[in-house]
This record gives sequence, structure tokens and C-alpha cells, in this order.
Amino acid sequence: MNQRFKSTWMPVPRSDSERWKRGVIYEFAILPEEIDGFGIALEQRFPGSVIYPSRLRTEPTRLSGFFHSLREAGQAANSASAHFRQPWPDDTASGDERRLVSYREELLGGGHDAFRRMGRCLHVSWWTGRTPILERRFKERRNNEMLDCEFYFIASSMKVNFIYDCDDPEVVLFLRDLEAFLLEITTCDFASYDPCTHEVINPKRRDASQRRSVGVVRHASLHDRIYFDYCHREGKPPEVMGPRPEIRAAFRREAGLEA
Repeated sequence: MNQRFKSTWMPVPRSDSERWKRGVIYEFAILPEEIDGFGIALEQRFPGSVIYPSRLRTEPTRLSGFFHSLREAGQAANSASAHFRQPWPDDTASGDERRLVSYREELLGGGHDAFRRMGRCLHVSWWTGRTPILERRFKERRNNEMLDCEFYFIASSMKVNFIYDCDDPEVVLFLRDLEAFLLEITTCDFASYDPCTHEVINPKRRDASQRRSVGVVRHASLHDRIYFDYCHREGKPPEVMGPRPEIRAAFRREAGLEA
């Protein structure tokens, strides 16, 4: 079964002679309280990395301008996003803290050297809604009976955006390591449920383009009528994605709840 993310191409400026310019977005569900933990995990996976605000006017000029919190870096620029970069060894060895940061907006029109300067730089953005839990209600007629369907979705998500030179083997290796890391901390396994009766329809389904953090799966497991998203097929009754029954039971037992 394919475990890779279903990624989307970025609108990176390129012509027939610039096919080496590539862009990709990885999107997955994550709770707001997990965002900073995700940044810490990134730093641990890619030692020597820096987190900094995503706007040019807030470019840090000293080490105190860097952050260990993605959300604090975002707040510094009044934005729900931040940059994460693993500088090249020469950048770190230079002692010039300005070389540790990179802003792709300045470099996209350049050639291989400019993209090399941009290096291993991610743009991370996250959900900005007032609440990560959205209510859904509708009525459905079944067997001459009108059912009231009421349930909730976890809407909170994160996007990891990467623009790179596909001819640079070190950058491609970084991208592979990044994707492996994202696969390790998310899952694409789920079960499908009836949103009206909340009964299990299919206990084991998988969609590589629909990934979720452990926190999202745990939250849905510990609360009734909370799901991930729709997964219905055209012409068939609606289905919603939720934790697999055995995973839900394990999280509930761990929390001292009835499975």
C-alpha cells in the first residue's frame, strides 16, 4: 500500500529551460497544541536548524532573533507561518548569523546558485480558524424515517511548503528525509463511519493524501462524534473518517475511559 503523501505542485516560475525548479506542499491535520512540538521534533531531526519569522522585514540580525517555537516566530511577524531552515555547514561555520536565514522571495528568479543559497528552507503554515472543531448538522431520510445527523470535524491543519532545485542531490536527500519524518509522525489509516448512526461501516481504510497527527487521532478517540473528514463516494450515503476501532479503544483504555 502506498504510504507516501499525495503532494501538490507549487506554481514555481519555470520555463522549458528551467525544469529543475520544483515545489511541493505537504498538508496534514494537527491540533494547535501540537504545533510547537512539531517544530521541536523538526529541530531534533535536522540538527543545527533555525526557526525564524516568515516576513522579510523581520529578518533576524542576531541569534536572539531566532525561535524554538513555530508559533512565537509566527507571532513576531503577525502571521500563522514561519520559516524553518537547516543551513549549509559553510553558513554555520561563517559565524555570520544572517547567513543562517533564507527568504525564497528574493531568490526565485535566480539560477542554481540562488537556489543553492536558499538551500534546505521550509515555509510552515497552520490553521487560523477560531476553533479547530467544527460542527456539522443535516437531516437525511432513510426507510421513510428522517434522521437528525449531528457530528464534529477536526479542521486544524498544517502545510509544509518546500521549493527546491531537483538537480541538487543534497537538497533532494533533505526532501526525502523530510518526507520520511512526516510519514513517521502522521498516519493515513482510518475507519469509515455513518455520520447519522455513528456505526462503523469499514473498520480499515487508508488514503495517502489524508494524513493526521497522533494528537488528532487521540482527540477523536476520546470524544464522541468527532471525525476527521468526509470520505463518501458519489451516489452513496455519506461516510466520515474516524479512528480505527482498535486504536480508539486503546486510547480510551489509556485514558481510563470505557472502550
